[in-house]
Amino acid sequence: MFEYTAWEGHPYLRSPSRSLLPESVRREITDLNGQYLAAITTVRDDSTPLCWIGQTLPVSCEARLLERMASCPFTLFEVRLDEFATSALPSPAADDVSPLLAQRQSDREALAHSALTLAWRLAESSPFSMRLALGLSAAAELLMNEVRVTSLAAWARRPGLLRTRWPGHKVFWSALLRAAELGDAGLLARVHCLGITLLVAQLVPRVRDGGSPDRGAAR
Repeated sequence: MFEYTAWEGHPYLRSPSRSLLPESVRREITDLNGQYLAAITTVRDDSTPLCWIGQTLPVSCEARLLERMASCPFTLFEVRLDEFATSALPSPAADDVSPLLAQRQSDREALAHSALTLAWRLAESSPFSMRLALGLSAAAELLMNEVRVTSLAAWARRPGLLRTRWPGHKVFWSALLRAAELGDAGLLARVHCLGITLLVAQLVPRVRDGGSPDRGAAR
């Protein structure tokens, strides 16, 4: 069960604007999240959060509901730079790919390119915003500082570059959908606090056991 009172002292809730990011960055993140949510709610695949499988989900035409979910102060997807930046380029698509599949691939590449461009820009101008908004590691930040902007389009074509964040985290995704359905600003803010806490936990190495952070276990 999601505890409403557990996050009362969270810096996000103490912020007058309920934001730890510049407003311009928040708008960018909301736009990216809206595009990503429209994609994963229109076509069900392995990007769909596990707790949403089998449910009746909003479709892309339900703009208000998607907009509420998209308003998180971080991306609802991971940009897997650590795994894919040095991998081989994908093979060209086959000529017999259906128009629908080709359009989906094109849309996903466009979204990935936009996310990479934002990361590239923030890596130089506001590394803290990049870490918080995109959840990128120190290694990814270094990579963004070294890459040429002309390389981003090629990176965006790599399959699997974008992946749903915490797909097995039932509490987060169920609460996000519920808050959007109810139009409950208080619950939505607490979902944001939960997400920020999960994001920070991923970025801070576990010192005690030397293990890697949990990247999406169910709660």
